[in-house]
Amino acid sequence: MTTNDAQASPSGQHSRTTVSGRAETASRVREILHEISVHTRRIETASASCNALFPLTGDRYLGLSDDEIAHVDQLLYRFTKLQDAIGAKLFPAVVGLLRDDAAAMTVIDKLQVLEQAGVLPNADGWMRLREIRNQLAHDYEDDPQYAVDYLNDVFAAVGELKAVAAQSQAFVRERVLTSK
Repeated sequence: MTTNDAQASPSGQHSRTTVSGRAETASRVREILHEISVHTRRIETASASCNALFPLTGDRYLGLSDDEIAHVDQLLYRFTKLQDAIGAKLFPAVVGLLRDDAAAMTVIDKLQVLEQAGVLPNADGWMRLREIRNQLAHDYEDDPQYAVDYLNDVFAAVGELKAVAAQSQAFVRERVLTSK
């Protein structure tokens, strides 16, 4: 296996990444970019299907039809899948390419590296998107007011999540996959 001892990463830092390891990572990153594109298209469709429902009110929430609930469920599912594809797959791969010490870094440190490199528009905004996504672990159907607030937060955050997807995809295509 050949090692590039002085290979410059997209951030300008030197990396001791192996040629075959970098090729495998690039291949994996392409797969992740495809997954992000699929989820982005599908969240756009789900969002458009729900557009007339939002902002939700308590009465509107309690009166949702089964079809409307299915559209909202699809929106929540795609929000989760898109946020996970970016945060749990793409970001770690990119940080690993940018920094040799990625494994030892905290989440906050990784997000700051991504923001400074131009992968992520705003680390604090990403943390907010992550918090919204993590709220899915709670059963919102038993508390209508919580459900209304949460669903309105998700719907309002779709545009921001799509913007993060677009910026991170552009960065990876322009600066990671084209670097030698």
